[in-house]
Amino acid sequence: MPCGELEEYDYPDKRKAPRTSNFNQERSLKMRSVQLDEFVTSKIQLVNKVQIQSYINLLTSFHNRHTKSSYINEAAASIKDQLINFGYSEESVFYDEYTEQGYELKNVVCIKKGESNKSIILCSHYDTIL
Repeated sequence: MPCGELEEYDYPDKRKAPRTSNFNQERSLKMRSVQLDEFVTSKIQLVNKVQIQSYINLLTSFHNRHTKSSYINEAAASIKDQLINFGYSEESVFYDEYTEQGYELKNVVCIKKGESNKSIILCSHYDTIL
């Protein structure tokens, strides 16, 4: 077949597929994923594009956020303040401070307790390379 041409296949007829011994379990998992999809969809609808853009504009308004610049601490403080404004407590938002090559640096950490002991880590850089 020449490059660029697509092959066509018949759609599978799922009515002819034999049921597996764990059919009910598979069906239950599919139903659960539909419910989760509805939950995720409802949360996605809460996302406000204008508000996200304003957070990005605030962070990019700092002159320079190079790791070793004088502005990096202002950017960290701004992020910490914004997390507290989101409703996280003062105790759940803190700095993880460390020294590298003689520079005092910090990560902004925010902990949100859930219903289980499982952890999800979201991380990003707030410094720049200039």
